[in-house]
Amino acid sequence: MRNWKVWSIGLAGAGILAFSVVQAQQAKPMTLTPQDYVDIQMLVASYSFALDTAEGDGKAYADLFTPDGRFGDKIVGREAIAKMVSDGHNKSGWKFVNNLITNTLIKVTPEGVIGRQYAVAIDVSSHPDQIYHTGHYEDVYAKTPEGWKFKSRKFVNHSMQAVIPPAGLKAEGK
Repeated sequence: MRNWKVWSIGLAGAGILAFSVVQAQQAKPMTLTPQDYVDIQMLVASYSFALDTAEGDGKAYADLFTPDGRFGDKIVGREAIAKMVSDGHNKSGWKFVNNLITNTLIKVTPEGVIGRQYAVAIDVSSHPDQIYHTGHYEDVYAKTPEGWKFKSRKFVNHSMQAVIPPAGLKAEGK
């Protein structure tokens, strides 16, 4: 009888210890290597080129995302993401916009790796001296067998697509 109690207490203690170790590992954020930071920065840099060229009908852009990746709140999956870029170039005139992304911040959280950057889009067609829109991106990154990918990317528009006048000119109403 005594051995049964000792075994029960020992098993209960081992279970509590194992549960505590699992909980501690889950709460501990991952550690990024210097190469991880470089790879994420290269992912972000590749984004503008893939968006501006719409290479492969948007497939090069979509390949920067995980298969279940999300752009914004409604566009989910590589096929939908590629269609967004292809339609943007073929129907909305995005082919005349150059996207510039600056100040990449990368942060490790208990939930994963996130990032944020400023974004400026310039209309290089009939108004190369005007900003098409400004804002910032909010990202969630995922490390996959193919390297770092966007799990989700959201654009937060700061300008509401207001055209900024060239230097020296006043905006309407000012």
